[in-house]
Amino acid sequence: MKIFKKNKPILALAPMAGITDSSFRLLSKKYGADLVYTEMVSADGLVYGKKSWELAKFRKKERPIVVQIFGKKPEIMAKAAALIVDKLKPEVIDINMGCPAKKVVKSEHGAFMLKKQDLACEIVRQVKKAVGKRALVSVKTRLGWEKKTDILTFGPKLEKADIDFLCLHGRTYKQGFSGLVDYEMMKKLKAKMKVPLIVNGGVKTPEDAKKVLQLTKADGLAIGMGTYGYPWIFKDIKSYLKTGKFKELTWSDKKKLILEHAKLAYQEKGKHGIIELRKHLCWYVRGQKNAAELRQKLVRVETIGDIKEIL
Repeated sequence: MKIFKKNKPILALAPMAGITDSSFRLLSKKYGADLVYTEMVSADGLVYGKKSWELAKFRKKERPIVVQIFGKKPEIMAKAAALIVDKLKPEVIDINMGCPAKKVVKSEHGAFMLKKQDLACEIVRQVKKAVGKRALVSVKTRLGWEKKTDILTFGPKLEKADIDFLCLHGRTYKQGFSGLVDYEMMKKLKAKMKVPLIVNGGVKTPEDAKKVLQLTKADGLAIGMGTYGYPWIFKDIKSYLKTGKFKELTWSDKKKLILEHAKLAYQEKGKHGIIELRKHLCWYVRGQKNAAELRQKLVRVETIGDIKEIL
């Protein structure tokens, strides 16, 4: 299963809870994303419940896709991974070891794994064994709990545990989503590891993307917040890397894309999909002269007709 290509950086839509649902993944794929991640899914929920499966499901057009799971018990993580591969057959199972959300870390999941590196590696080994060659196994993590240099030890440990690639957010747990992304540390890790490295954090423009790839020597980029109101960033990055320029969308083109997103959201979740779309709609109108006025209206939309009328 080949995802990475020589001398061609992969561009991925990073996993984001409440953001990267099927409709947003489909839109990102259409506008240039090579790989998309689901929202993170509870391994316990997959093994013991039904609700979590809704987060793991995806459509054929979203392939290649990464289903991201989180948990702290190796045997449950392995069982969940095997179930996903059996039922859904994604290209990649990713293990979340980087989410800094308080409720996630408090329950010893996500970024808490940075403090439990031996356990983290055991989870990787058991997931890898359960999945076999049916899917790739990756980890998404951070530089460390407090020390940025932690990753220089943790990364090679994960590689030894047999991950197929690593996705690294360039901040520590303590930094959260603020503070400077340490691209130099990412470059140091890349030099220490043989498996592909996707880097994440701080990319909001095509110019940022080129700079980060040059600084880190990474095999690809995972873009999260940079896609807010800008899911076509992948297309722009590809154009910029190839030609040194990209064409900005006109407001007319943006309106068509917004309605396309709305239709996908409605197809997936009905009226609730439109309500969940409100945050995206507010991001889409950033930079417009009457953005504040538009946002006041967009946070109340309930139908595609409402959106059309406001736009």
